[in-house]
Amino acid sequence: MRRPAKSSFVPATGVHWLLPLYDPLVAFCTREGKSKQWLLNQIEFESEQQILDFGCGSGTLLSAMADCAKSLGYDGLRFVGVDADERILRQAESKLGHVNDGSSTSVELLCHHGPRLPYASDQFDACVCSLVFHHLTAEEKKGTLGEFRRILRPGSSLYLMDYGRPSHVLAATCFIVVRSLDGWRQTADNATGQLPSLLEKAGFQDVQELFHMQTILGTLYAWRAIA
Repeated sequence: MRRPAKSSFVPATGVHWLLPLYDPLVAFCTREGKSKQWLLNQIEFESEQQILDFGCGSGTLLSAMADCAKSLGYDGLRFVGVDADERILRQAESKLGHVNDGSSTSVELLCHHGPRLPYASDQFDACVCSLVFHHLTAEEKKGTLGEFRRILRPGSSLYLMDYGRPSHVLAATCFIVVRSLDGWRQTADNATGQLPSLLEKAGFQDVQELFHMQTILGTLYAWRAIA
């Protein structure tokens, strides 16, 4: 796992002492088994692809993508997981050990926190970002989308999953918990349904809602957009 220079960041669970509970908390609060499987079903794999998982956390989706690609007969894929939290990436390392064991498919983890991703322009064939954007301010969202647009090859896909406009009053009430914990400013664009508009303003085309579902913390949406 590559490590950056020291930088301030918010741990994956908000506080370090909750990190051992990261996987069960995410699974319970986001209906992870169903939401990530639905997202996985939308990803179009091909051999020799390079795929970025931005904010990969403990590597659950990375592991599922690698296993899915191999089960479909694709080989030579390179998955890259980026997260700001070195401790959660240690959990990902143990979860992803089987992927690099004698297979042509590989997984690389990078601990990174900063406005610019350390990758070349037009390098990746797809990018996945799950449950990261409600932690970011409006400016950080715009900057991150700009980086996604830069590193993705023209015509490739961005898959973005996060909380969006609550689908009913109960969902709005549930989302108050997320907003109070992660910040009213950071979650404003999510609550008002602005993420598709931000994707378009960043230069992405054919922005399409893939699905939305209710969780105990609000309405979770997934979108696909073309670079």
